[in-house]
Amino acid sequence: MSNNVGRSISFVSIDVTDMSDHQAIQGEWVSIAPGPSGYRFPIGPELIGSKLRYQLDEDASPKQIDVEHRDPGARTRTAVTGIYELAGDSLKIQWTNGGDRPSQFPPDAAGDSRVLFLKRVR
Repeated sequence: MSNNVGRSISFVSIDVTDMSDHQAIQGEWVSIAPGPSGYRFPIGPELIGSKLRYQLDEDASPKQIDVEHRDPGARTRTAVTGIYELAGDSLKIQWTNGGDRPSQFPPDAAGDSRVLFLKRVR
């Protein structure tokens, strides 16, 4: 993931009507406000960037995402469980740091939830 603050970013729109979430989520995304903005997140068939392996459960309610960071040098794994909402070219992911999977949007103000808002750029 790279920060593109100060660079011009063009958002795109694609028709995801007949796609599964696993197909529709693939592409280049950029973080938007609220929160840190301008960071690019390339999402492929199995990876976010080059080190984050993800798995979707689009049949769950709310839809679920599991992300695992593997650091080959340190041989460590960090797993995060969250929920997501994919609507066309907008993606929202919510997770907790070391806690239980969130059960709904928006985050519980008293909890340790984080939310990432993304827009498709490619």
